[in-house]
Amino acid sequence: MTTRLTTKIGSVDGDDIFVRGHNLLDVLDRYDFTEILYLVLVGGLPDKNAKRMMNILLVSAVDHGMTPGAVAARLTLLGAPEGLQAALGAGLLGAGSRYVGAIELAATLLGKTIAERSDWAPDRFEEAAKRIVTDHRARKKSIPGFGHPFHKSIDPRTARMLDVARECGFFSKHCMLAMALSAQASDVFGRPLPLNAQGAKAGIVLDMGLTPAFAKAVTLVGRCGGLLAHLLEEQEQPMSGAIWELIRKASEPEKD
Repeated sequence: MTTRLTTKIGSVDGDDIFVRGHNLLDVLDRYDFTEILYLVLVGGLPDKNAKRMMNILLVSAVDHGMTPGAVAARLTLLGAPEGLQAALGAGLLGAGSRYVGAIELAATLLGKTIAERSDWAPDRFEEAAKRIVTDHRARKKSIPGFGHPFHKSIDPRTARMLDVARECGFFSKHCMLAMALSAQASDVFGRPLPLNAQGAKAGIVLDMGLTPAFAKAVTLVGRCGGLLAHLLEEQEQPMSGAIWELIRKASEPEKD
């Protein structure tokens, strides 16, 4: 007896290719990449509001300059110039709690807190936020989704994202808690700890009815575009050799 491994995501049957039950030829020139990505990840096509929000999630993650991931990707290409896919993978592997991956941690924190109760009057957000901030400070832990190494007082992306979320109907309990956390964090820590783009997107994704894993997945897809741009630039205008030379010199023993 032969066991067939099937999935709802995609399949091939004779001359036809199916994506979530849609014939690929039927959707090939009918929907754009944002719509098809949403279809593949969620299982259905987005309405206009979900599509608009999804596009913002992708665009906001495209590139942030010479981050550790971009450096890792360029250095991998230096060692394996034929391995574009390996260099891309190297750039994605560093998506963690400090860079890129904080969105999943922030979404998990927001989601768990909101799930703890059903009665969320306005004062409840402040109460929950103060408890979370106090706990993190006592444990000397950073709060994922808050603060930024460059945008000290405000992350310019956050307000715009939340405005669009309101327009699209995706501003609810999770976004409200995120904003309350920012206010409480700044007050308790005695310095500005603005809600950053990752934290804002975490709240938005949850208010869209999606999961923390989805939040990270979309961020990774968006970041692929930026990393590939770095790698194509590296092929034409290499800088990884200079980076490696700096590392090599820094590791040399000091001379008497």
